[in-house]
Amino acid sequence: MSDVSTRERAGAYDGLENAKPGEPIFTLQGGDPFAPPTILHWAGLARAAGLQSADKAEAARLLRKAASAEEAAWAFVDYQKGAEPLAGSRASYSGAEDDDRKLEIAGLAAVADHIYNAVAHLADAADGLKALQACPEAEVALREALEPINEAVRAVEPRRHLRRRQG
Repeated sequence: MSDVSTRERAGAYDGLENAKPGEPIFTLQGGDPFAPPTILHWAGLARAAGLQSADKAEAARLLRKAASAEEAAWAFVDYQKGAEPLAGSRASYSGAEDDDRKLEIAGLAAVADHIYNAVAHLADAADGLKALQACPEAEVALREALEPINEAVRAVEPRRHLRRRQG
């Protein structure tokens, strides 16, 4: 079962359900194209804090929240593509991995984040060249360079390395 919140069901880390009285809340929706990268950025911050925490319980809590946030971001992407977002076909952190495996997964996620950022920057640069109508050969070269980079990110994508959640 997914921890991703929907209108019909609150997830384990649902902000509306867990907010204190008067606490500000900012909601993202599945169709918002800026939501997945925003959520993945937050997950990266939470994962980094968890890996740096000396308190094992706090570290585990932050790693679970980071993984849950990633699951939500992936569900948003699925939704935006018209796929069933909560079909359970995605791999996610099960909470049962040992500490070495958690560190490996966190490392893969950090590397994937760097590659995703590089791809976004290169695509932005190509779009800028196109808008300026300058150096079309450089624009083409940048877009062609994105193909092998996308292959590389698929190879290290953390979801490929996670145990499938049971139930």
